[in-house]
Amino acid sequence: MSTTHDNKAHIIATAIIAFGIIAGAAILAQAPMFGVGVAEARGACGNDSVDSSGFGVGDDSGTGNSGGGEGIGGRGVPRCITQEEWDVCDAESRRHGEGGCNIPICRPAVIPAHEGEQQSQPQRRGGESCSADNQCVSGNCNRGAGQCEPIPQVEKRQPQPPTPPRSQPQGGDSGGGGGGSGGGSEREVDQSQPQEQARPDPQPLPPDKPSLAAQCNGLIFSLSMYAADANNDPIRYAIDWDNNGAFDQYAPASGYVPSGTPMSVSHSYSSSGVKAVNARTEDATGRVSGFSPITSTCTYTPPPPPPPPTLSIEARPPLLPQGDTTIITWSSTNTDICTVLGDNGNSWSGVSGSETSSPIVASTLFTLSCTAEDGSSPSSSVRVDVIPQWQEI
Repeated sequence: MSTTHDNKAHIIATAIIAFGIIAGAAILAQAPMFGVGVAEARGACGNDSVDSSGFGVGDDSGTGNSGGGEGIGGRGVPRCITQEEWDVCDAESRRHGEGGCNIPICRPAVIPAHEGEQQSQPQRRGGESCSADNQCVSGNCNRGAGQCEPIPQVEKRQPQPPTPPRSQPQGGDSGGGGGGSGGGSEREVDQSQPQEQARPDPQPLPPDKPSLAAQCNGLIFSLSMYAADANNDPIRYAIDWDNNGAFDQYAPASGYVPSGTPMSVSHSYSSSGVKAVNARTEDATGRVSGFSPITSTCTYTPPPPPPPPTLSIEARPPLLPQGDTTIITWSSTNTDICTVLGDNGNSWSGVSGSETSSPIVASTLFTLSCTAEDGSSPSSSVRVDVIPQWQEI
């Protein structure tokens, strides 16, 4: 008896199920078809959030809108559609006697919190809390109660140091009704922070060209120089006296002097004329300045010639008895050296003087010879005679 009753119940249940399937098919045949197209996307509904999948809702023609979005990192937010798509879905569902659209609406998701931050707790519109797969945690949810939506909360972030540049993937998708397809792509987003560029060390500069001042005094060319080095290196001056490109003198003669030290040098020429001189500055590191030229006219003016020499010599007495002596006196002007020589062997020197001769026994000649300042060799003489002795015959 029990077995017969069970068989009857099974037959009735099977009939009810079959009737339900036939009735449902008839209803669906008159209603637009709604398909769900899965589209893989990176991000939820175009918002910066974690990765999600996009769903497209279409009619019976096979076309539909797309869902999805872009974001950063991770997966796990439920697939969703936009608010406009959900409104269409819900209206159509209710028009056909269903409980409303059960596809979730895309809402901004919360990036996993850093230390010291809080995350939004997904909730349904009615206030019920939801699990990660969009299932109500509390027991009073139904199809018409709404979908789980993350409720944004104010996030408290700790100050973070600047992060290095990174690329942020951006995704997109497309979905078709009744089995749409979706795809994701990535693009680089430059989030680099302005970086301070290190300033290169300034290039060392050569010393300044020397400032020159010149003056000729006769054939003496006097040159004054001044220069400074941009790097404050010690310097020296190089001088080309004959303007032939070769340096004839350095100032100082050895070593270097502090930057900005003036110096003066001179050079003697052998002829008159316009004298062209070049000078440059050199520093202790080997860097050199350009040339500084300067000219000056040197004129030679010879001194006047010395006056001609004058000589004078005399003997007193010039006539004397045999065996007597005489005094020889001489003088000269414009001479360097003089000598007096006598035939009797007397000899004296000096540009001037007075001397007594030896006994004169015969006529004697005394000669004064000099070397003059003008280079000549003048001379002058005086003769001393003996008084002749007379004898009677």
